[in-house]
Amino acid sequence: MTSAELVTFCNKMLSRAETEASITPDITVILGELAGMYVLDATDATQTLTVASYYLTYPTDALDSEQAIQEVVLTDSSSVQLEPLDVLARGWHEYCQLMKSFASGDRSTPTQYIAHDRKIYLYPAPNGTYTTSITYYKRHPAGVSNIVFSGDWDNAMRYGVVAQVCLHYGLDAAYAKWYPRYREEAERQRISHSR
Repeated sequence: MTSAELVTFCNKMLSRAETEASITPDITVILGELAGMYVLDATDATQTLTVASYYLTYPTDALDSEQAIQEVVLTDSSSVQLEPLDVLARGWHEYCQLMKSFASGDRSTPTQYIAHDRKIYLYPAPNGTYTTSITYYKRHPAGVSNIVFSGDWDNAMRYGVVAQVCLHYGLDAAYAKWYPRYREEAERQRISHSR
């Protein structure tokens, strides 16, 4: 799906003569909403964990949410990939309590993590060097020239852009028709994606 195709669909459905420039803000809103449904997966394998590290940084394009992190996997210095780390069940509070009792000699292979404040804190503190693989949900890239959703999302994008243009121009009757279609299709795709 391209932004030009979204403009064509919108103009046809609403009998308008919008240009790509005039509805780019509307397209941007819908792409952001859809990405915010936790459906764009990515993997960051660029970080190295050392004995001097207590945390990893969020990938720059990750959603701004603690739920954006799906999985953290470490690979040790012998190139053995370890089991995915568990999430600390009681969250940030539990991590803080564990670290209060931490002694510098208590280092081991991390087995748990907590995402907090755009960092991924590991417990226990690492006892060696590990490469990391972080699977996460990402934001849609800025701009509309490179739409990264798969074709499964085409109808949700179409309906959403039409609804957003209706909202933008105060076309209340058309909005009442298109917004429910957009939400239904977006939710259908979100459920399908989560399987």
